Amino acid sequence: MRRELRLQHKVLRTERSYIGWIFRYIRHCQADNLKQFGEPQIKEFLTDLAVDGSVTAGAQEQARSALLFLYQQVFGREITFLNVTRPNKAERLPVVLSRPEIGGLVPEFTACDI
Repeated sequence: MRRELRLQHKVLRTERSYIGWIFRYIRHCQADNLKQFGEPQIKEFLTDLAVDGSVTAGAQEQARSALLFLYQQVFGREITFLNVTRPNKAERLPVVLSRPEIGGLVPEFTACDI
């Protein structure tokens, strides 16, 4: 895989990332010969990343890209899966202080020796 990545002039950071995802996939499959696996195992791995691995959508997409590269570019197999469980987006709520809370903080800042 490294050879193919370098032949296609991929950035070293991409190479390291892809290799890392492949090692995680090998551990997930508990086998070194990945040619025997296919779409069901890839789908299971990517779904496990989203559900149990608590990864972001970007990390899951990167793992997907690494596996697609391995199977399509290195093994010469076509992979066409679409239905993979995606990670939930983290709900980020803004922190807003009320007027009384701000009023309580202002004296603390003015009393500081700066």
